[in-house]
Amino acid sequence: MATTKSFLILIFMILATTS
Repeated sequence: MATTKSFLILIFMILATTS
């Protein structure tokens, strides 16, 4: 599902920003 992948990428980006 593209929506799920987009959500995962979003979380990953947020995680990288908080790191």
